[in-house]
Amino acid sequence: MKVFRIKDYENVLKVIIYLSYYNKMVTTDGTKETKRDYIFKNFKLDEIDKMIINLIIDNPKITQRELSIKLGLTKTPIQKRQKHLIELGIIKRKGGRRYGYWEIIENNNNQKT
Repeated sequence: MKVFRIKDYENVLKVIIYLSYYNKMVTTDGTKETKRDYIFKNFKLDEIDKMIINLIIDNPKITQRELSIKLGLTKTPIQKRQKHLIELGIIKRKGGRRYGYWEIIENNNNQKT
């Protein structure tokens, strides 16, 4: 993923800094909003699920142990909630256990479940 690009215009340098992954805009019904806003608006989630999504967006490589520490829950409820978010089509695991990361899925067909 590109983070920035530098262009040279004679005596001027132009630096373009790309927005981070979670700030990419998605279009729904002619409006533009962040992925986070889109998910929170189109899925019925409780506060803990929203906190999990926020933590994953902020750090896609976050572990279940780190999530449990930050949320004050044991590992089992974290696993169940992540499984639920996967079934809803909101998150997906990419890569293996050690070097993998969580990805927010852009095109969700299972809205408002």
